[in-house]
Amino acid sequence: MMTNLNKLKQKIAELVPEIMKFQTGSRVVIENEPYKETHVIESVKMNKYNDKVPEIITTCCGVMKPTSANDFRWKRDSIGRETRFWKHIGRPINLEDVLIALPDDIKIASDQENGTLINSKLAELLTLWDFGNPLSKQSEETINFLSEILL
Repeated sequence: MMTNLNKLKQKIAELVPEIMKFQTGSRVVIENEPYKETHVIESVKMNKYNDKVPEIITTCCGVMKPTSANDFRWKRDSIGRETRFWKHIGRPINLEDVLIALPDDIKIASDQENGTLINSKLAELLTLWDFGNPLSKQSEETINFLSEILL
């Protein structure tokens, strides 16, 4: 069952595709039963024939060489011939991503007499948001508030 946080992450990633771009700072999850590790990408060399598939990804723990867009594998030759499966999970979702994903009618309200005003829902979001932390570190109250708006 997907939690509100997971649904929000998925929805915001759809609305802000930059989140899922292979880039320095985005993350990969490596699964090798029973362990699950998250690594930050330090550098990426994209495939010159397919811009959706990276040719080489470097993290602090090694080099990953995906074989295709759907079949990502990591061979770690320094410890023998170990193959691990990994999945790109993008970079952490921040407040800027959330603001981009908000519907236009929530971002700013226009008042002919007083000029442009901040919408009350946007003001409430800014009050709830724990600045300096990504979406995954926000309070349950913030997650539920965003879920009402975006889901």
